[in-house]
Amino acid sequence: MLRVLNIMSRFNVGGTSQFLFHLSHELQSKGYENLLLVGDCAEIESEDNRLSELRHSKLKGLGPNDSPLASITAIFRIRKVIKDFRPDVINTHTSKAGFLGRLANLTLKTRPTFTHTIHGHVFHGYFNSFIERVVKYIERLLMHLTDYVFVVGERVLHDLQQLKIVTDKPVTVVWPYVPEFSLGDRNELRKNLGITEGDLVVGWLGRKVPIKRLDRIVELSRRLPHCFFLIAGDGNNYLPESSKYLTSHKDKNLIEIGVSTPESIWAISDICLSVSDNEGIPISPIESSLAGKPVVATNVGSSDEVVINGITGFLCAPNVDSIYSSLVLLLENADLRQEFGMNAYTFAKAKFDSERCLQTYIDGYAFASALKSGVIKT
Repeated sequence: MLRVLNIMSRFNVGGTSQFLFHLSHELQSKGYENLLLVGDCAEIESEDNRLSELRHSKLKGLGPNDSPLASITAIFRIRKVIKDFRPDVINTHTSKAGFLGRLANLTLKTRPTFTHTIHGHVFHGYFNSFIERVVKYIERLLMHLTDYVFVVGERVLHDLQQLKIVTDKPVTVVWPYVPEFSLGDRNELRKNLGITEGDLVVGWLGRKVPIKRLDRIVELSRRLPHCFFLIAGDGNNYLPESSKYLTSHKDKNLIEIGVSTPESIWAISDICLSVSDNEGIPISPIESSLAGKPVVATNVGSSDEVVINGITGFLCAPNVDSIYSSLVLLLENADLRQEFGMNAYTFAKAKFDSERCLQTYIDGYAFASALKSGVIKT
């Protein structure tokens, strides 16, 4: 059995952590020796409490807010963990973990097979154009230190190939494993928020950061005053005008409920909303689909691999007018909501399967190791 070292900058409440939790858990359940290295979350984020269920180690300097000095020393700490744990394969997740992990591995005389999972990318919408160019250049260099690449979603892979970041390296597209779950008590959960069974509710679940464009939900709530909008998730780093509007509209049709679970928010909601400017594979629409809810999403990143336009929901241009038109179609047609919801469940259950995701990784690890050792040739 292979020994696998997974490295991630922090285990916050979010899609990437959920992806890695299930991957690590499945590897452990199949008898693979697996260790997870993580840093500390940023102050505005909450750590996913499922971390305690995994064999893991906290490492200073890996976190997104750690100082440059701490980040440099983290390279040597990672190096020591590699020497002590003696993994056959290292798999990094998130940009910072990939950067530090590859540098740590480079300094070793005998280097394990190095794989990197790209869950999404920060080459559009996160930084100014100069920083984006620098990040692209660094990623191209780091690919020379990588034996194998996993990319979450076809669209993300296409972007990386267009940017000449993933070119001559062996690469495999993977899909996140999102388990089925039981919904909470819809009536009780709604009652706690002052929402009746007859009210229509649109839910959003994610990280509250600018690129998620919560300002669009604010505007939609203004245009649709008779519909409730729920904003659930971690962080508070979003546009000031959105924060001001949320504060002034408490107990009206826009409700911020903080950190929530899929079991709760999709029990309450009738429709799932995803309004970002950029996405990798968005997890919330997958979760809502497994709950039998239709999705309205901006057609960015790999959203079209999660939502089938006109079948499980609607894909829209990234502007409020387009999102509004699609939302109204669903809000005014209960039969269409039910049809799309049933289609969404069938689609998500078949595509985002645990065994498929796990086997893709196991095959990738084995192939990368055989390639590195010279057993097989490209």
